[in-house]
Amino acid sequence: MASLTPSFTEFLPRWMASQRWYSGKGREPRLRRLGGLRWEDPAGEVGIETHIVVDEAGPEPVVYHVPLTYRPAPVEALHTALVATPEHHELGTRFVYDGTADPAYVQALLDTIHSGGTVTSEEGEDGGTATGHPLDPALPRPVVKRSAVLTGEQSNTSIIIELEEADE
Repeated sequence: MASLTPSFTEFLPRWMASQRWYSGKGREPRLRRLGGLRWEDPAGEVGIETHIVVDEAGPEPVVYHVPLTYRPAPVEALHTALVATPEHHELGTRFVYDGTADPAYVQALLDTIHSGGTVTSEEGEDGGTATGHPLDPALPRPVVKRSAVLTGEQSNTSIIIELEEADE
């Protein structure tokens, strides 16, 4: 099993508490992992995971979907999306980013939707799966040229995507 120092339980609550979408303002999150998905980066360079966690710090539990990417080197364009810089026991320093700001996550998500593919939990199918549902699989594969997170006061995160021109 891979290990990070500091661990998720150390860096994820601190980061979540500072996000505009975190509903427990003024509280330190008390997170329990419910599950997650591991995505495949088409280029094979970026670790991509979605964590499903429940925050039990408030009067009612709140469930969050937290996509993260793991890179071997910093990415200047993602500097505002840096979550943590832990040490992986085998791979060395990892730069962990908010997946919603990382084009690698956005591309993996679009690929799953477009292909109708399935992403499985690291625990296998018993841990959960997510399946894409393409509107028209005959359309060409969408390729992310650039993506950005919509900023502003809202309780969710919206991703704006600019696609490469499709080959005719």
